[in-house]
Amino acid sequence: MIATHQSMPLSQLLIPFMKLSNNSHAEVLVKEMGKEAEGEGSWKDGLKVTRNQLKSMGLDMQTIMMRDGSGISQVNMIPANEITKLLYAVQEKTWFPAYLNALPIAGNENRMVGVR
Repeated sequence: MIATHQSMPLSQLLIPFMKLSNNSHAEVLVKEMGKEAEGEGSWKDGLKVTRNQLKSMGLDMQTIMMRDGSGISQVNMIPANEITKLLYAVQEKTWFPAYLNALPIAGNENRMVGVR
């Protein structure tokens, strides 16, 4: 091994990712989920992991179409009802406080401010 690099924890990475709407972060995170869970860092495997997680939270995957990790593909379709289900489901997760802190706050000049 020549070198290693330890990235910041996901709870910290979520802040610039969510508050600045960083689509590149989204793509990399989905591929990393595929690498960790399925052994390959690809959109195919990352989206498989994403679909499995959404299904485990009670979302109807028959109504959802995902083509990429960032959600900017014009092929992506998620009904508002399924987003509502997701937002209720994540409130029960141990990582919810980190997610909530990473959400943008409308009207705040400092885009990196959290809910703390």
